[in-house]
Amino acid sequence: MKPLPYEIPLPDGELLENGTMFVRLPTLSSLEIFWEKNKSRFSYAVQGSLAEGADPFFHDNDDWIFGSSKASVIETLLRWGDSIIDFDFIEFAEWVVPAYLNDREVFRTEEIEKGRWTDDDEQRYRADCEIRTLETYKGCWDFKDTDKFSGSFLFEMGMPEELIDPTMPREKVAELLFPWLFDESVENGGIYFSAHDSDSIDETIKFRHMLED
Repeated sequence: MKPLPYEIPLPDGELLENGTMFVRLPTLSSLEIFWEKNKSRFSYAVQGSLAEGADPFFHDNDDWIFGSSKASVIETLLRWGDSIIDFDFIEFAEWVVPAYLNDREVFRTEEIEKGRWTDDDEQRYRADCEIRTLETYKGCWDFKDTDKFSGSFLFEMGMPEELIDPTMPREKVAELLFPWLFDESVENGGIYFSAHDSDSIDETIKFRHMLED
């Protein structure tokens, strides 16, 4: 079985092939110095985020990954291709799609009868009818669960939009998934990591100064 991301060490301070850099920054001073020297090189970062006493999954709290794109820092964070984290196309049980299609029609009818159905609702409904049919809606891409990792726990908000094409290349799935995972951490907070753009890093430094003053 493949290791957890944390069990795959990254070289400290070396630029990786995808343009990212892992750096251990244990103090506010070390973070400030690194960021002042490198803020023109990197636009995004992820930082370990652990509750006190929790076992690391990706990184310790002092560990950072910097990069020029959202996708690249997430790729390095996950140790993509080398760690236990992976995704696959998961086929639904036979009853799932008929139930979904029926619920979709029932909901629309009820909302129309209540006078709450809008033109925007109708546009979304028609678009969904084109995308999800008995013929096309067979399953979706999702993270695999293993005895060491629960995709549904780590990424509990689910995919940004179901990826339902089983023929979609895995590279394309990752291309859509990684930036979303970064943005999801920004919006809702990561369970094991926090995501930053350059402004957020500046704000983090200012906030830590306030705590130390």
